[in-house]
Formats: sequence, structure tokens, C-alpha cells
Amino acid sequence: MIAYNRQQLDHLAIQDAAEKALQQHCISQEEYQHIRVAYPVTLYTPNIFIRFGLFILTLVIALFSLALILLMSEPDNPFFAGVLCMLCGLGAYVLLEAVIISHKQHFRSGVDDALIWVSSSFVVSSICLFMRMEFSERTFCLVVFLVSLFFTLRFADRIMGLVAFLSFFAMIFYTCIYFGSTGRAITPFLLIAASFIVYFLLQQVSISYYRQTVILMTIAALVTGYIAGNYFIVRETSNTMFNLQLGATDSIPAGWLFWIFTVSIPLLYLYQGLRRKDRILICTGLLLITAIVFTIRYYHAVMPLDIAMMLGGLVMIVIAYAMTRYLQPSRHGFTSEATNSDISIEMVQLESLIITQTMGKTPGTDDTFQFGQGSGGGAGASGDY
Repeated sequence: MIAYNRQQLDHLAIQDAAEKALQQHCISQEEYQHIRVAYPVTLYTPNIFIRFGLFILTLVIALFSLALILLMSEPDNPFFAGVLCMLCGLGAYVLLEAVIISHKQHFRSGVDDALIWVSSSFVVSSICLFMRMEFSERTFCLVVFLVSLFFTLRFADRIMGLVAFLSFFAMIFYTCIYFGSTGRAITPFLLIAASFIVYFLLQQVSISYYRQTVILMTIAALVTGYIAGNYFIVRETSNTMFNLQLGATDSIPAGWLFWIFTVSIPLLYLYQGLRRKDRILICTGLLLITAIVFTIRYYHAVMPLDIAMMLGGLVMIVIAYAMTRYLQPSRHGFTSEATNSDISIEMVQLESLIITQTMGKTPGTDDTFQFGQGSGGGAGASGDY
């Protein structure tokens, strides 16, 4: 399904893993060079500055090309403009697949990143123009979800994967509120359930090409699962969008339940992260603790904001220092030292790879060995020892 050369992606992963192993002094420089020679990479992947420059340049060229076509054609109706956007989107996609990826072998060079967004944006814009924007929000979210999901599966783009998840999340939200007061009442619970279902499904994805995309979508699922149950988000969204007209001291229906969600979900993330040794859960839980403090502080202020922030920062520094001291060098499966845990064991078996490259010669029969003459295997055959 992925558009890039899979063998080249495998070679790139092997070289990255070998470089990290070299930095940790697990292999020698000679062994590292053997691996690079045995698994060459022909993909073009520049540094971040060149990538950003190529992205901006490609985006400017694409937009100016579309503007020039629109000025020359002067479309007088949305349907004709939609046809032009669709043709430009399909043209950008063909250029991306046939030239930039297949022929030029670009991989996250900035050019392919820009063409992914240009093609998907033009396709979505053309659909909107065809329908003359006469469709509901959930239909628009469905269109964005389908287009972004295709580009995510085809090009393993991390930001496009995030767009696919957020559009899916928004589609559920607008579908729920379509059913009136009953749908609005169950919206937070459905969003929480959907976020956790997506999270558990993402844990089953083991394809290495989508690993970074899955990580970003996993974090998004954890965050949205908390946002959907956060008391502040639920109350203010309901008050703004559903016209509840709540006062400063009024609470939403079942407000106590959302207070439980607000406090318990980050603590649940921390507990599960510590139990499963999952860094994503631990970091997300720690970050969401600040949301607990903000929510409580917003409705129940017990001290000035600057003093609360200063005390909170000091507490977090003390906790971080204590945990770092406690985990040196390692304890209970955790460590405070830097590790390269992002190496895919299923993809890269460096030990067997090094043995193959550095000790690849199989011992054969030595033709120079001669039996007899009493000096080897035939002791005493010639009368001497």
C-alpha cells in the first residue's frame, strides 16, 4: 500500500539502527561501514533546513500555478472551478507518484511533503466546489477523513494521519449533536469510547513504515479521550454551542462525573504507563496533570495565579529530580539514562546482521591438508612422530 520503495525503507531503518548501535559502542566503525555497504540507501532525504525550504518552494510553485490557470480561464461558476481544482489535484498526485517518488526517489525531502498536501487540499476543495458548500459539517468531515486516510496509508505522512484522526473525531461529534438533546447528552461518552477504541486498535499496528504515524495518532487519541471528559471543555462547549446559559456558579448535568474524569484519566494514564513501562502513557499523563490543575484553578481559585504556577513548577522539579536519582542507574525495569528504545527489534536484528557481514565466510575443507607422512593425522605412518 505504501508508495515508497519498501526495500529502501528497510535499508534506511537498518542503517539508522546501526548508527545508533555505533553511538552506544555496541559495534565498531568497521562493522558499521560493512552494514552501510551491504544495505545501501538511494533515497533522497535532506536535512531539516533544506527540507523546509523545498517544502515552501514547492508549495509556492503549486499555488502560483493554480492561480495562473484560474486567471487564464476565468471560471464563472463553481463547477468549472471545481473541475480545475480536481485536475490540479490529480496532476499533483501523478507528479508525486510517477516522478518525485518513483523516479527521483524522494523520501520526506520537502517536495513530496508539499505535493501530498497540495494534492489532498485540491481534491477536497474540488469536492466542496462541486457541492457548492451545500452539505453539513459531518459530511465535510467525512470527505476530509476519507482523503486524509488514503494519503496516510499511501505515504505514511504523520500530520496527515493526525488530520485523519481529528476529522474522524469531529465526524462523531457532529453526528451525535444531529440527534438533538439525547445525542448531545451522550456525545462526551461516545467520544471517550471512540478515542480509547482507536488507541487500542493502534496498539495492534506493527508495520514499521507507519510507526511514527501511529505514535502521533496514539498521543492524539489519549489527549482527545481526556478532552472529551474534561469538566472545563464539556461545560464551556455545552454553554457556547448548545446555549445552556449557565451562570458562573452553575454546573452541567452530571458535573460530578466529569470532575471524576478530569482527575482520574491522567492518573490512569500514569498508572498504566508505569505498569506497562509505556513512555507515551507516562509523558501524556504527566502533561495532562497540568490540565487538572488548570481546571481546578479555573473554578476554585485558592491562591494567586503566579504563586500557584511557581509552587507547581517547584513541585515538578523536585519530583523530577527525585525520580532521576531513584532510577540511577536502573530499577524495576526503568532507567533515567538515555536509551534507543525506538529501534524496531522485529525489523533489525543487528547481531545476526553483523555476524553475516563480518564473519560471512563459511569454513570449508582446506585442500592443503594432507593425511599421512606421520606429521598430522597419520601419526607414525612413515615411521616418525
